[in-house]
Parts: sequence; C-alpha cells; structure tokens
Amino acid sequence: MARPVLVAALFALAAGAETINPLDMRWTFGAHEPITMYRRKGGRTTGGIEGGSKWVADWLNWFDTESPALMKDLGLNWCHCRFYKGMGWEFEKRDFPNVKRFVDAAHANGVHVLAYVQFMTLYYENMLAEIPNLRDWAARDNAGNMMPYFNGAYYRWVPCISCDEWIDYLIPIMRFAVTEGGFDGVMFDNAFSRQCYCERCQRKFREHLAKLPDAAERFGFDDLRFTLIPPETALRDEEIKDALVQEWLFWRHGQMNEIFAKFRRELKKANPNAVLSCNSQGVRSPGSMRTLCVNVPDLLKNLDLYIAQNGNYPNYDAAKDQIRGRARILKIYRTIGMPCVALCDNDSNMTPEQEKFYLLPLVEDLVLGGIPTDRTVVSPGADCFYDKAKLERRRPLLKAFNEFVAENRAMLESRPYEPVKLLFSVQSTVLSGRCHRGLGVAEEICLRRHVPFGYIVSRPDELTIPPDTEVIVVSDQTCLSEFQRERLVAWAKGGGKLVVTGDSGRCDELNRQFMKNPFRAQLAGIRNVVWRDEPDAFSGVFSTGWVNAISAPKDGGERLVADLGKVGFAMPYTLENVPRWVLVETRRVGDGYALNLVNYCPSRPMKGVEVAAPGRTVTRKVPLGQNAAAPAIYQLFEVK
Repeated sequence: MARPVLVAALFALAAGAETINPLDMRWTFGAHEPITMYRRKGGRTTGGIEGGSKWVADWLNWFDTESPALMKDLGLNWCHCRFYKGMGWEFEKRDFPNVKRFVDAAHANGVHVLAYVQFMTLYYENMLAEIPNLRDWAARDNAGNMMPYFNGAYYRWVPCISCDEWIDYLIPIMRFAVTEGGFDGVMFDNAFSRQCYCERCQRKFREHLAKLPDAAERFGFDDLRFTLIPPETALRDEEIKDALVQEWLFWRHGQMNEIFAKFRRELKKANPNAVLSCNSQGVRSPGSMRTLCVNVPDLLKNLDLYIAQNGNYPNYDAAKDQIRGRARILKIYRTIGMPCVALCDNDSNMTPEQEKFYLLPLVEDLVLGGIPTDRTVVSPGADCFYDKAKLERRRPLLKAFNEFVAENRAMLESRPYEPVKLLFSVQSTVLSGRCHRGLGVAEEICLRRHVPFGYIVSRPDELTIPPDTEVIVVSDQTCLSEFQRERLVAWAKGGGKLVVTGDSGRCDELNRQFMKNPFRAQLAGIRNVVWRDEPDAFSGVFSTGWVNAISAPKDGGERLVADLGKVGFAMPYTLENVPRWVLVETRRVGDGYALNLVNYCPSRPMKGVEVAAPGRTVTRKVPLGQNAAAPAIYQLFEVK
C-alpha cells in the first residue's frame, strides 16, 4: 500500500528508529568518490577536482578529518560519503580506516552519514582480480557484448540484475557499513539498470511468463518456451500495446522491487535504525520507467529516504516562457510521503547570477517539502581545500534561512492546501505517452494558473481519495482499470466533483481498447461531473527525469480552469498581478491560508502582487528580509 499523506513530512523510518523531519535536515555532499575513481577518470568529478591533479589525496585527507567541523559550523547535518564504488570489496576496504575517520568525525559534530554504495557498476579492470567469474555478473546487449556504463565510461560494466550472486555480494558490504562502519544507513547510487539480454535473463523471463494465468488471452498463444526478450527499440513506441513488451517491463520493475525489499530486510536485521536510501532519478519519467527498469513510486515502498538527482536548478527562460524547477518532483514525493533530496546537480558550479540568489533552491525545497541541500563544504577554492570566499558569502544567507525556518515552523508544518487532485495512474504512465502528457498538461495548467493541487497516486488495484479532496481531475488518462473507474464513479455518485478530459478510460490498464468507452457510460447523467472531449495540449518539456520544464499552457489553460468552475470549485482567495515566473504553494494554517510565492527569475522582483479574500484579513510578510536578495526570491501572504 502507498504510504499515507503526511503533514510537513514527519517520517518514521522503522520500528525503534529515530524520527526525522526535513525541516531539521540540511543535506550536504560528502566526498563520495574514492581516490581510485579520481585517478581512473582523470577528469572533473566530485568537488570539481581534476582526477589527475596532484592534490586529490590531500583534499580527501582534509575532508575526512576537518570538513565535519565546517558542516557543523554551517548547520549542515546529513550527507553520504564514499564506501563502495564497485571496484571490489577487498580492494576498496583498504580505504576503510580513512572512511571510518570521517564517519567518527561527522558523528562527533552531529552529522548523520549514509554509506555510498554504487549499484550499477562493475570496474572490471580491477574487480576481475578478485572475482574471476565477473563476466557472468555483467549485463549483455542483444549481440552478447558486455554492456558499458553511461557517458563513455568504457572501464565500467553494468551488472545484470538477474544475477543473484552479484546481489548477494552486495549484502555483506551493506551490513558492514551499518555495523563495523558505524554509518547511519546506506545510499545506493544509480539504482537502476539497463536492459539485459544474457541467457540468464532470457531463461528467467520465460520462467516468469510460464506462471502467468492468462497467456493465451494476453499473447495469442500459451506456449511461451521459445520466447525471446524483445529488442530495446520496442520501448520507444508511443503507446506500448505489445503484451510481451509490457510484461517485460513489469518483470524488470518487479526484479528491482524484490532486490530492494531484500536489501531492506537485511539492512534492518543488521541495524533496525539504519536508513535505506537510493538515487533512481525521475519519479515518473517514461525513460526511467522503461529503459532504466525502475518504477520509482513502487520502489519507494522499500526506502526510508530518496535522492532524486536531476539537472533542474530553478530558473526562468523568458524566451521560451518556461520555468525550470523541481515542483513536480517534490510535490509527488510529498504526496507519497517520502523525504526527498531533490538534488539539482548543476548547483555545485553556480553562475554568478545564480550565486547571487543562492537561497533559491533551498527555498524551493523548503516550500515544497524537500530536504534543503547545500554543497559549500565540497567546493574547493583556487588555492585551498574549501572555497573561503563562497563560504563567507553563503554563511549569513544560510543563517537567515535557518532563522526563517525556526520562526515560521508552524506554517511550514501545516498541511498543504491541495483541494484539486490530479490522477497519476502509475502503470498508465509507463505504458502510454498520451497518459503521460495528459497528466503533464494538467500540472502545467495548475502550476502556472496557481490552482492549488496535489496528486492521487494510483495503481490498477489501488486508488485512495484523501479526505481533503474537493475535485479530481482525470486528464486524458486513456488507460484505466475497472477498479480505478469504479472508485472514481463511486466518488462522483457520492457527490464528489470530477473533471474528465479527452478519451479517459477508453482502454483498460493494459492499454487494450474497448469498443465503447465504458467510463463515459458510467459517468453519464451525474451532475457534478464535467467531461470535455478535447484534451488540453501539452506544450512542456518533460521527457526525462533530468530536465523538467514547466511551460506556459496552450490557451492559458482557460478550459481546465473553466471546467473546475463548472463543477462548483471556487478558490477562497484571489491572486492578481502574479508574474509569469512565479509559482505559488499554499498551506492551511488554522482556518486560514499561507501563500508561499517562489520567484524563479529573482533578478526581476515580484511587484504589485495582490491577494484578496472577502471577509478575511490579508497580511503581506517578507520573512527573509535580512539580506538584499531574499525579497526577490520569496514572498509570504497570510490570509486569516
């Protein structure tokens, strides 16, 4: 079952574990690469250091010994650091005394540390000396060749996730981290895989197919003994209707879920309070769900904390009228109830303009329920182990940020105001580009028109409607199961407001078309339902987990906003003169509201914004007024 929606993200990690709260967390970067990685890569890596430079070893020694005191000084209290990069445990544990020195120093300074464990790499040049049969662990392409890692890293093989021997190899390493290593948990980096065509995968996939009860109905024949894994090109179809390709995807997702369920069991046995975390990129990127073998919403059921690495440093592209940020990412994780470091990877080398508004990504994290992240400690200067000038610029801003959190904690812990819920049918998004775009355009409209919204994260056999829901929007969700349709129909018949667009429900959960749309017939005649045949046109750029742009909706989103009005939804306040580059996130505070405005183009101030609420008092507050840049980044309105 999905985790419950939680207010301001108080998360119990496990029975007997400490309770963590993102409002108390300040994530920073540990030095998560071993020196061998620097040397082998040669180029720039963590901290922006050239791998072949003469001073890497000196920098790592400084980091292990002295950086935790700097973290404490800045109020940074969570990170992950190097532990196992995939080079062979016998080789890498030579570095363990240095790693342990860092962990001990971090704990002495109140910093929690997760052990970095690389999931998707076998450094064969070194690892073959330890594991002669390493080739059996590697993923193979359709021609039978070893599959290399991304980005031209030819010296790294991708492991096969069907290889039980490889998974079992990682488990004692993970246990060691949270016992002898003293780590507070484990973070698996790159927790995804590439499609593998080895004989082991072919055999296991056929064994999976043989257990399906409806083979003849699904595939046209029931003897699947000679089936081969489909080519990866089949995953690029706009609509995945090939039953074998569908089952291939589901099987791979299931494998990843089983692996992390096993990791969780073994980790909690070793240390019940240990945190299990991973980085799998996009929460609903079709690319991640298809080619990287991971269904993130399902994978989260086995985790305590999530790293959503991406390239979406908050900004506004005036020429394209696009906001680039992590609003979608953070709002979905908040709905699921998962503490998230939505790491915008390009914040480590900010431009001068970005540096001037350094607080912007921290404010975006804070307002949307994420874990604020700062990389100051891991950024070396021109002639020293940390950038002293950058640190001194940021120190007063970080202090002001922390004071704002303390002063406004009640507001930040209040529940989000999300009366409009968008249906996010996970499996439908995997199989249908149309469903993906349908949800994307509804988000686009609500974000840019400042409609307060959240999500209903649903699966074919799971759809829970939160009690604060006033309207459900089913935006061109062509693939819906009978269970999903019945729940939505029951909601509408019980008086719930429902807006449906496009050809929602035209197919079942496996993208199989009905002769007549059953959903339309089920909703016919219900007064509090609006159905618009023409779907809204998605104009955004949301093709990967890395790039996440929020475009201006076609026709300004007028039709969806009008549909909300037709079913009787009305905002309790009005907003005027909000610039196109500003997003609004609203919370319920008592019987009032707190409107948090985030400016994605802080070089252009928010002037003239007005909030009106008949019969209520509206107060404008500038909570980060201690520094010159802050009023351009964030504005708070209280409606009481």
